[in-house]
Amino acid sequence: MMLHAAMVAVASWWCIPRFFRLLDARLGRQRLYRESVSTRTFASASNNTSPLLGEAEIFDSLAMAVRSGVNARDALDALAADCTLPQEFTDVLSLQPSLPLQQTLIALQQIAINSQWSLVASLLLQSYRHGSLDPSALDIAAQTIRDNNRRKDRLLAATAQARITIRILTSLPLATLALGFLMSSVLRASLQHVAVVLLLLLGLLLNCGGFLWMKFIAGSVNATSRPNALQELLTSTAISINSGDSLAEAIERWHGVNSVGRRVVERVRNGEILAQALAQLEHDCGSMGQTVKRLLIDSHLSGGSVAEVVARLKNDVEAESSRRTEVLLQQISTKLALPLVVCILPAFLLLALMPIAMASIGSLPSPSAL
Repeated sequence: MMLHAAMVAVASWWCIPRFFRLLDARLGRQRLYRESVSTRTFASASNNTSPLLGEAEIFDSLAMAVRSGVNARDALDALAADCTLPQEFTDVLSLQPSLPLQQTLIALQQIAINSQWSLVASLLLQSYRHGSLDPSALDIAAQTIRDNNRRKDRLLAATAQARITIRILTSLPLATLALGFLMSSVLRASLQHVAVVLLLLLGLLLNCGGFLWMKFIAGSVNATSRPNALQELLTSTAISINSGDSLAEAIERWHGVNSVGRRVVERVRNGEILAQALAQLEHDCGSMGQTVKRLLIDSHLSGGSVAEVVARLKNDVEAESSRRTEVLLQQISTKLALPLVVCILPAFLLLALMPIAMASIGSLPSPSAL
């Protein structure tokens, strides 16, 4: 028994520091990768390969090219030729070189659905104006991408401890069980008993269930880093207003943004007045949707500056989203306690402590030997 405990302690002393060292190195590489997007072009100057541009850099490059007089479609083709666009975008641009710009942007949006580039494709289509891409719209899109990335990085940093805790608590019982089978012949022999096998299977089931449960809780917080429907609509409105569109024209462009905007546009096309159509925001987005509806209608009727109202609404909605995210972050430790007590601790008893107890009891001399 003492020998077995000593070997487990030595193995833990050797493995645990190296595990954390490898984990820190992996997280460090991920952080450096995210922060080095803007510097990879200079780092690759000595090579003939061009790295993919970051999401915001795509809009910055296009805005710079359009302002210098380059045709927007030619600017996209040049980025694709340099292999700095995602492969999905490059395939569309290379397979349909004669397709008009608007149809190209629609094809990009369709092919990027449910991918990490869906927001980029959507903002590119929203930046389309009069046969080209509007530079001011591209600037707003780039700033939106940067704000989203900052929010995502902040959430990843805030939930890093929870994610590491989940991995440690669910991997430690498995590692202890594997070590016990490797070092104890008594434990290996106990697999011949059905009751022992059933208890180990129950422990594995509880461990896997706890891992999935805790991962779902942490993932629900990370999901708030993505812009909600109201943020997407206000971003589209800001792009349209700054490009010279009226409020009615900006709302008409909601049709291709998300399902909420599509329902608003359909109600307008069915003959409803703007106040009735915007009631869909209150129905789908709650109190913030009601506030957006009221201020947009007041600005439209009073003839005031719609751009200032939209910018203020966009900031208010983002602040409310950040507040809700902070509340979720404060609640995450409390929510993780339930799967910890219901699943992880029983699994630890079945997978880690029970094998040690069995091996210790099996190593005792039998009464006949005494």
